[in-house]
Amino acid sequence: MASKRSRSILPRSRYGCSLILSLLAGAAQGDPERLWLAGAETAASNQYQYAGLLLPAAGGHLGEGLRQRYWADRLTYRYESGGRTIRAEAYGAEAALGYAATTRHGVVAGYLGVLYRDTDLRPEDPGNAARGGQFRLKAQLENTIRLAYGREVDLMASYIVGQRGYWGRARLRQPLDNGLHTGPEFLLQGDPEYRVSQAGWFLGGLSLGTGVELGLKAGVRMQRGEGNHGYLGVEFTGLF
Repeated sequence: MASKRSRSILPRSRYGCSLILSLLAGAAQGDPERLWLAGAETAASNQYQYAGLLLPAAGGHLGEGLRQRYWADRLTYRYESGGRTIRAEAYGAEAALGYAATTRHGVVAGYLGVLYRDTDLRPEDPGNAARGGQFRLKAQLENTIRLAYGREVDLMASYIVGQRGYWGRARLRQPLDNGLHTGPEFLLQGDPEYRVSQAGWFLGGLSLGTGVELGLKAGVRMQRGEGNHGYLGVEFTGLF
């Protein structure tokens, strides 16, 4: 997600996203077990859009074994610096290799990959430590824990090396009728000088046909220096 300290050159960042999308298309050929993801989230001072692909690697499958993860995103945000409001627009692209293992209580997965992010700041912020397009190592962990009565806890956390950026989310899923599920979600992200937390509610499993599902979410976003604002989000997933 966003770091407060970022600047970029948009043509390079868009090239990076084009590169990752071409990797997605090439990786998708020849394997029937693939999961695509896309979505968007909006708040008063922040917007985020993403598209990604998850597929097996080296004989693994999505339930267990080696995985490939590809991701492209765009985000906008603002922050205060030196008495000025800085507006940022960032483009990112990521490729990662991971491994998933089943346990008695669910599934655990870990990824290590390379993230490219490029952010444009207006007006310029010379004190921004991550300005310009940069490649970073990124680690991510995921854990789904099965509880009684079909409930599940979904935990995700990532860390960007060098930037010291972090992102984490927890969701409690309560199954409903017709494949739907709902529950609360909590999110924390930032770096040493930037911090955002979110608390909200989601509804998932809305079937759109042909294997595509829709999820909706809403809640309150709390950002240092920006106050509290509502957020809305939409998520799409599909196997193909």
